[in-house]
Amino acid sequence: MEELKNKIISAFGSDFVIVGGYALYLHGIVDSFSGKDIDIAVNLPSSTFDNQSDYNKHTNGKFGHNVWTKNVDGQWIEAFNRTLPDYDTLTIEGVQIKVESIQSMKDYYNSLDIDNMQGHDNFKNRLRKNKELVNAQ
Repeated sequence: MEELKNKIISAFGSDFVIVGGYALYLHGIVDSFSGKDIDIAVNLPSSTFDNQSDYNKHTNGKFGHNVWTKNVDGQWIEAFNRTLPDYDTLTIEGVQIKVESIQSMKDYYNSLDIDNMQGHDNFKNRLRKNKELVNAQ
């Protein structure tokens, strides 16, 4: 965990919150996490990354946020530029890390209009399942 935290800090700065599937996993809401990519929330000026060629910047139409992606030593990090959500500070493998709170995830998933958002059916079904799981907490 310390290595992962250091990767994120080196790529995006020290103020970030883990969100998405990895947050669900770290809270014990899901039993496994693919590790394909890790989603984080950052609240940075867009100009922070505008002139850096090693970041891929795009607008995520599904959620309406600017997103920067970067492969850091084989780990894809997706940074969603938005207000940082409420978070819990969890100690994972001896390292303190900010992870979106369960209540914040409930608020977030319940605010999504999944049926009318962009994205393929598998993605929408995953969001529906995550919403169901987090609301059961």
